[in-house]
Amino acid sequence: MDKCSTSPVPIKKGNKFSLMQCLKNDLERKQMEDIPYSFVVAGLMYAQTCTKSDISFAVDMLGRY
Repeated sequence: MDKCSTSPVPIKKGNKFSLMQCLKNDLERKQMEDIPYSFVVAGLMYAQTCTKSDISFAVDMLGRY
């Protein structure tokens, strides 16, 4: 572990979701209709548990929605 380097994380503790991240128009809403949210979060939870424990904070934040 002495030679490990840090990497940027997509979500840091303390970050909050905002209205700026919400869908803004009908085209964006139409594109998201084909993506089942619970399926995506479940897939990320599987990845977090089995391979990528470093994404656990981000997955937890998504799971709260």
